[in-house]
Amino acid sequence: MTHDLFDTSRVPDESSYWTALSTRVATAAISDGASGMAVIARSRWYLPATAAAFIAAAAVGLVAFRGRAGDNTTNAEWAAALVSNDAISRTVIAAAAPPPIPLLMMRVPMMGGGTAP
Repeated sequence: MTHDLFDTSRVPDESSYWTALSTRVATAAISDGASGMAVIARSRWYLPATAAAFIAAAAVGLVAFRGRAGDNTTNAEWAAALVSNDAISRTVIAAAAPPPIPLLMMRVPMMGGGTAP
């Protein structure tokens, strides 16, 4: 017997079921009176788990970015990937500094197909 991954035949379709479920969930959330962070903070594993997650994230960051400080190939690759075929985007993305607004305004295509004077 194979099970369909998206088989929803056992999920109730009556609105009364879903109304009752949402009422139970809301009642349980209100009756507890504690926020999600308060529940986590009450756990005795909160501080060690947070410290371990921070140390792991720092280690991954150090390993991933080691030796890439002077590497400009990534910037060049992004610039090449982001430059589109129109003159305005090439001017904005490929320039070392932002272009002046009048330069951009002169390259805006007009209704007749030409560019602004």
